[in-house]
Amino acid sequence: MRDSRLTLFRCLTCTLCATVLLVLNGCSAFNASGGSSSGTVIQGKMYGGNQPVTHASVYLYAAGESGYGGNSISLLTSSVLTNNPGVSGKDSNGNYYVITDSYGNFSITGDWTCNSANPYIYLLGVGGSSNTNTPANPNVNFSAVLGNCTNTSTSSGPVISSSTFTWMNEVTTAATAYALSGFMTSPTAVSSNSTAASIAGLAAAFLTYTNLVNNSTGTAYTTTPGSGTVTGTASAANLNTMADILAACQNTTGGVNGDGSACGSLFYYSTPSGGIAATNTLQAVLNIVHNPAIDPGGDLYGLITGTPPFQPYLSSTPYDWTLPIVFSGGGMNNLYDIAIDGNNNVWAVSDGKNGDCPVLSASTGSDVVELTNLGVAKSGSNGYTNADIACPFGIAIDTSNQAWVVNDYVNYLTKIPASGTGITGYTSTG
Repeated sequence: MRDSRLTLFRCLTCTLCATVLLVLNGCSAFNASGGSSSGTVIQGKMYGGNQPVTHASVYLYAAGESGYGGNSISLLTSSVLTNNPGVSGKDSNGNYYVITDSYGNFSITGDWTCNSANPYIYLLGVGGSSNTNTPANPNVNFSAVLGNCTNTSTSSGPVISSSTFTWMNEVTTAATAYALSGFMTSPTAVSSNSTAASIAGLAAAFLTYTNLVNNSTGTAYTTTPGSGTVTGTASAANLNTMADILAACQNTTGGVNGDGSACGSLFYYSTPSGGIAATNTLQAVLNIVHNPAIDPGGDLYGLITGTPPFQPYLSSTPYDWTLPIVFSGGGMNNLYDIAIDGNNNVWAVSDGKNGDCPVLSASTGSDVVELTNLGVAKSGSNGYTNADIACPFGIAIDTSNQAWVVNDYVNYLTKIPASGTGITGYTSTG
């Protein structure tokens, strides 16, 4: 018996039920005419659990296009020192940053440039203390995705404006790792290849972030925004659990891999054999996302102590650390097959009532569903229906992004154009 939901996992493992399950991405604003333009003001707050993180260094990075494992591009310019005297600096690598105040606030003025060649941007917060009387924790790396800085359309993701305010905390950090894991190898290494297909994938990854977390509040979504006739159920408890694990390290003075401290234990349990050693919170969660079965004994979950700051969270260690989003509605019913087209749209076929389509009239309960990569229905509330769609059970996409559907009840091979109109059935006596 099949159900009516589609589930896609981050890492990316796809499971087909009668629902669609997708994983995460993000975006931003500016003149999309090409070249570069002066960056707008970006303001925010860095919190660890329920406490502000003071005197942390906040960087602004863009994803590169030098291939997987390539470096991110630091965007803050030397003008940040002039425009933010006393609350800015430059590190040993020549990268500029601003500093959080005693309330965890930070502000980046016009000290950066949005370049349309590398428009996908994110924040990175390093170090700082969650208590003014406690030494800074050098192991803290928090992050939040801002998105495409050339974006001017809310339909393509968030638009950065003078009113943009972004939280950085454990939840946004975990969401960053899940969303960007296909292109991220370290906090300062987010990069794709320069091919159109790779850049399209990078764009989809940044957009996925917007299905996981609300940047203006720093909280995990329980329902994805903007799904319309489709309901997207996000795994807030899973994401909060990862955030609570990070919080156990953040609210300390730090540690070294294996030293028995909260941070040292986090790094020990999140470092895969032969893999990148975790030395900060973002690298730790990124390692876990890249190796979702890394901790079968539940030691990571055991780092959560007391009353964790992010609720709800899982009551016990999960089977693995994949992060599903489940989509239902929009015509999904007894799903049988799935395909992804060249525009990152998701297609799935519904085989009819109770999965026993051959005994039913030709198209009863049969349809083909098309969703954007954010889980928004493109095929309406009931999917694509037609007399030439009857008990579909297989689908493939051609180079023109047309869907070709194999039907079980009638001898039809059905073509659905990328526009969703002009559905055509092809038949033979064979």
